[in-house]
Amino acid sequence: MTPGHVEIASGIISSQEHHSAQGKRMLFKHIGERWFFVDAVEADGGRVSLWDGPTYEAAIFEAEVCAREGWGPVLDLVL
Repeated sequence: MTPGHVEIASGIISSQEHHSAQGKRMLFKHIGERWFFVDAVEADGGRVSLWDGPTYEAAIFEAEVCAREGWGPVLDLVL
């Protein structure tokens, strides 16, 4: 992998939780849906989640915005 880059990945939501000061609660709205993730991967391997959402087109757009903001080139792991 290229050091300092943006990754687009996807997966099927199998469980979802919301954490707050009131505690943890399960969410069921998106279970079974394909979801897309845009992460920055730093040169040392550290990761920062930048965006997630339900459409591939939006993931591409967000990844390109992040690349223009200096996070590095985009690696599309969905293809």
